[in-house]
Amino acid sequence: MDPSALDLLICSTCGVQYDATSGLKSCKICDDPRQYVPPSGQSWTTLRSLQASPVEYRNVFTADPENPNLISIQTVPKFAIGQRAFLCLDRNGSGNVLWDCITYLDDETIRHINSLGGIRAIVISHPHYFSTSIQWADAFNCDLYISVEDEEWVANRGDGHRLKLWEGKRLSLPSHAHDSAQPGDETSDFVAIKTGGHFPGSSVLWWKSARKLLIADTIMIVPSGLYRVDRPAGTVSYAFMWSYPNYIPLPPDDVHGIWKAIEDIDFEDTHGAFTGQDARGNNVKRRYGDVCVVEDSKDKIIMDLFAYIEDLTKELRDGRDEVDNRKRLIASFKEENRNLENMLEDMRRAQAKLSFVSVLVDGDGMNFHGNLVKDGKHGGLEAARLLIQAVQDHIQKVDPEAPPNISCKIRVFANVAGLTEAYRNNNILSAGESLTSFIQGFNQENALCDFVEAGNGKECADVKLRALFEQDIIDVHCRRIIFCASADNSHARVLSAHRGSKRISLVKGPPFAQEMEELAAGFKTDSFENVFMSSKLKTTRRVSFSATNTAITPPRTPTPNYASAAKATPPTQPSPLVVNSPVHGASKLRPSVCVNSRGQRVDHPLRYSSKENVETLKRRKLCNKFHLLGSCPYGNNCTHKHGPSLSATEITDLTHIARLSVCPNGIFCHDVTCVCGHRCPQKDCSGRGCKFPDSMHGVDTDIVKTI
Repeated sequence: MDPSALDLLICSTCGVQYDATSGLKSCKICDDPRQYVPPSGQSWTTLRSLQASPVEYRNVFTADPENPNLISIQTVPKFAIGQRAFLCLDRNGSGNVLWDCITYLDDETIRHINSLGGIRAIVISHPHYFSTSIQWADAFNCDLYISVEDEEWVANRGDGHRLKLWEGKRLSLPSHAHDSAQPGDETSDFVAIKTGGHFPGSSVLWWKSARKLLIADTIMIVPSGLYRVDRPAGTVSYAFMWSYPNYIPLPPDDVHGIWKAIEDIDFEDTHGAFTGQDARGNNVKRRYGDVCVVEDSKDKIIMDLFAYIEDLTKELRDGRDEVDNRKRLIASFKEENRNLENMLEDMRRAQAKLSFVSVLVDGDGMNFHGNLVKDGKHGGLEAARLLIQAVQDHIQKVDPEAPPNISCKIRVFANVAGLTEAYRNNNILSAGESLTSFIQGFNQENALCDFVEAGNGKECADVKLRALFEQDIIDVHCRRIIFCASADNSHARVLSAHRGSKRISLVKGPPFAQEMEELAAGFKTDSFENVFMSSKLKTTRRVSFSATNTAITPPRTPTPNYASAAKATPPTQPSPLVVNSPVHGASKLRPSVCVNSRGQRVDHPLRYSSKENVETLKRRKLCNKFHLLGSCPYGNNCTHKHGPSLSATEITDLTHIARLSVCPNGIFCHDVTCVCGHRCPQKDCSGRGCKFPDSMHGVDTDIVKTI
């Protein structure tokens, strides 16, 4: 055997050898609809690999039990398609003929066949069995016959002198005479007959003297054709397929063509390409009966096929129309989707350019560190830088998709005069120092940083914070609001409507007031520890009042920050203040606090005189603390009226007015000097739009103890 042939590539699926040692990506035999590529994909081997394989391939020779001159050759274990070849031993001296071929070839096979007389000619039935036939022809120095109609499928021609492309309908072997072997012609014992069907050049081999027809799978023996005793009429012996592995039958006209090609020959047995496909007996009559059945049903089959084709054509046409419509619709949707995506991307880019973070600071309750305030303008610059950096760090943690250069709009609202006094009272600023230079530095650090004087009116800073919050929360460009007002419950009712919002963060300076603590669980929280104090500024101012203008120290009132004691402008000097004292205002305050079973404050009920008297009293703008407690921390700087004492009726009405203001310490306030309201005064209030929080509605008024 030619050693160079051992390395030529062989398709592992069909067993056909190609004239190349590398570079092949596909097998044209397997890519044809009559064959297939396995799920594992195209793969290749060589004769050298097969001979060295650990599975130990070998060829088995089996003589026909009724005619020892017909020997089948088959590779075990099975390789590729697994067909068998037939070695026909000619005892008349003309030479042996090999019908079809198998892929595996080794020295032992060559020696054994040579011991049987060698091979004079090889005839291949169709392209699926081309295998390594050119190597067999070289090994046995014989000619290889392939139908000229199947030339396009030849994958390896060798040097060309062994391959014979035979034309015509019949070929006598081994005399090589075309169309000379007719019935009764004694010039050749073997005749290849071209039937077509499976392939244009598909053939069978008629061995005249043995009355055998070797049919490969040009004609397929079916299981019902193997039994030959008392066969019922109409029993089918053969099938005719265009593709056997893909179960595609031949058209009736092609089946009829096969019948016409062999109708004049006489044979008893047929032998197919695979083990067990050997039919014996009166095959001429059986063949005739089979073909008669085909002939009788041919017209009906054709009509059925035409009808089926028409139905399929209509379905195909309708399907194409539907597919075309869907394609147009999909194309339209895709175009619309692209346009919308482009618009959305443009909007995102535009929004990203205009997006900002709103930082709202209640300067009365969130106090900047004393070292920053004490450092004046430089401290203000540093405070703004630190706050911006803290905001940017927080944004990176909670919103990593935010633009890296997003703007930060910072607004600090405070009663500047009161805040200044508070820093003085806590020995952070001296008596001659103010917040002016700190605020100037803060405002100059960044164009979007503003420290704003909110005024000395009651809740001025709260109102401004609330207004900006409501404006920014509906602004599509505002990516997040960072709310810095932890110690004041009054902000809870603004935030409660947005509980759980992903756009709001709360910053903790002093500990969260009770209602703010409850809300904080629904928001992102942070603590800017290097910017804001962690505790409230203490209020320790001394106030004097007496009927005879003597100085006394008023009781201290706990507040969430200094602001409740600084809603109005405090005096510029830290000396005691002189105020007018009411005659009996302080005697009207009960020196105790009543609580229910939950520890919530329960103010004693009261009955005011009339709505008219209450409205009249409101217009007088009296100082609640002065007239109800007997003292006012603001002294002569108070913006509300002090003056002479009130009547008992006026005291009751003023207590009602004072309770219309929500206590900043919430419902758990235990301050005996607190005059604010601790529950909504309206009996049937639903809470919607009410300035009193939900916790101050439906309060249990059963008193269990007095503190």
